[in-house]
This record gives sequence, C-alpha cells and structure tokens, in this order.
Amino acid sequence: MNIKSKCGKYDIIIDDEDYQKIMDFAPNGWEIKFTTGSNNPYVLTRKTVIINNKKVRKQYYLHRLIMGVLDDQNQKVDHKFTNTLDNRKSELRLVTCQENSKNRTSKKNSASKYLGVSFCASKRGSKKYRVNIKDKNINHNNIHLGYYYDEESAGYAYNLGAIKIHGEYANLNEIDINNIKNIEEIKEYIFKILNKLYHGSENRN
Repeated sequence: MNIKSKCGKYDIIIDDEDYQKIMDFAPNGWEIKFTTGSNNPYVLTRKTVIINNKKVRKQYYLHRLIMGVLDDQNQKVDHKFTNTLDNRKSELRLVTCQENSKNRTSKKNSASKYLGVSFCASKRGSKKYRVNIKDKNINHNNIHLGYYYDEESAGYAYNLGAIKIHGEYANLNEIDINNIKNIEEIKEYIFKILNKLYHGSENRN
C-alpha cells in the first residue's frame, strides 16, 4: 500500500501489515530527506526524546523501524533495488556496512549519469570517460577499469566490474547494450584487469 509524505509530494510504499505500527510511531506523518551527496529521498520522522536528562531532537528512519533495528547503529539496512521510497520488507535486507556501501547510486551533481564513471576533459585523446570501482578487501581500495570513448561503454565496463567484485550486492547501471559496439573487447579488457589483480594472471580462466 502507499501512504503520502507530509508534503504530499511523495508516495511511500509499505506492507499493509506495517501500516498501524508506522502510524502509531509517527502520528503526524513521515517526511522526506535527501542525504548529503545523494539523489535518493529517505523517509524519516523527528521526535523529541530525553537523553541524560536533556531534551534532544532525533530523527528516525522508516526502513530501520520496519526492520526492527531502530536504535542499533551497528546494523545497516539496505534497499535492495535502491528505491528508498519502497519500504516493504521484501525490498529491504540487513547488511554489513561494507555490503551496504556496494549498493550505491551515482552521486548527486556527478559529471556522469552512470555510477563509477567520470568525464576527464583534460585527458589527451578521444577516450575521456574514466571508470573506477571500490573494493575494500584490497589494500588500495580504488580499482581503475580504464578509459572509454563514450559514456555508455564506460557504464557497461563498470557493470562488469561490479558483478565480479560486489556479486549480489552490486548496483548496476541501466545500459542499452545495443548502443555498445565493442562489447566483447570491453569484456576481455575488464576480465584481464580483474584476473590480474585478484589472481596474478592475465588469463580469463
């Protein structure tokens, strides 16, 4: 079912069974907040609580209430498909901090619409779209996946890396592969980089 945000602009999706719990917790309604550097609207409410005999204004996120980890700061909740207005339990999952960081979207005001892609105007030549991906399991964290002629090819290259590195937690760019002319060449290049990095080999197998 859907409920409206306090401003009336956003539809918030919840399970029917959670409606009463949600409204009991925030009878005055739920508001929308865009976190720093994000394009995603998060659903929250604010309450005045007593901490150490002092009144403190706190904010509580809807997805954390639904998953039963409202005050457990060590537990993260991930929106599986990055739709932060969809707070049905089937769309949420409990994850570690590292797993949660894998399922992210392109930053607000990014130079590219695709996750992991940046435009390098100062680079010589015609390949100006750079691709990077993070893996916290390796020492230098940031992995360079090459430069590409166009934004779609770069976004596709990121997807290949994300599937290999982040697995089921990967957030993929929406790419029309019909617009990419050199798919096999990109695949070969990405596999070569990742196999060399993780296995010390340039072979695909």
